[in-house]
Amino acid sequence: MCRTVVKVVCYLLLTIVLLFVSLIGWSSTKDVPEGNVFATLIPLMQGSLPQTIFGSYVKPLTPPVPDEMMPLPRPTNEQFITLGGTGDQMPANGLGMCCRASAYDDESVRRSVLWYFLQGKFF
Repeated sequence: MCRTVVKVVCYLLLTIVLLFVSLIGWSSTKDVPEGNVFATLIPLMQGSLPQTIFGSYVKPLTPPVPDEMMPLPRPTNEQFITLGGTGDQMPANGLGMCCRASAYDDESVRRSVLWYFLQGKFF
């Protein structure tokens, strides 16, 4: 009885280790391994198929940008942050795509960034 329990526990641990190592190996082939892990695990935990494995299978969540839309001017009271080392400045506002459902769909991200650019938020 005791040997059977030990065998089952060992096989279970071995399976978990192999799955973990496989996930790390698969993720390390991507440009941003950590982002790929989150883009895979978060949809799985929410009960949907991850785009990183199954590809885009849904309609983009962000509406398309009209072709005739022209960029708006930048805000007048825009704040900038001075970058250390070079002294260059960059806008202090950001898009904040993390942890949104649209952050895991390539086309939704592209559309969101394009909308943001055309609203005069950053160049």
